[in-house]
Amino acid sequence: CGLVAKPPKAGNIRKIAFHVGSVASAPINSHDFRVETVDAATGLPTGTLWATNTNVTLLLNTTGWKSPTLTADAVIASGDLDTLIAFLIQAPALLFGDVRLSHFVDDETDFPYGLIAAAKAASRFLPCMAVEYSDGSYAPL
Repeated sequence: CGLVAKPPKAGNIRKIAFHVGSVASAPINSHDFRVETVDAATGLPTGTLWATNTNVTLLLNTTGWKSPTLTADAVIASGDLDTLIAFLIQAPALLFGDVRLSHFVDDETDFPYGLIAAAKAASRFLPCMAVEYSDGSYAPL
């Protein structure tokens, strides 16, 4: 799951913050947290990282707020502020457990939009997410 949005501000995105609402059965393998580019024609993630190593893996075995540090910062230049960017949480292929992220439903707007399922289909279900910049500031998505 994840969401597609425009970067909140220029700077270096260092962490993706999100809330795990429940863990019915803990995963054995780690989830992959990714910052990806978005296809302008489809509005869906391309599968290509925003920049080299703008991802991190994390084992989601407890509830609460999580904010893993990306392997490398996602650098957002002022010219990127009108560019779509995807913030994704991908389950491992095997032994991914039963983990539920806290989310909300947006019936009022079409942007930003959530992503669900392996096909990354657009959805009105948005995970509660924010990003932390290298200067320590947070911006909600």
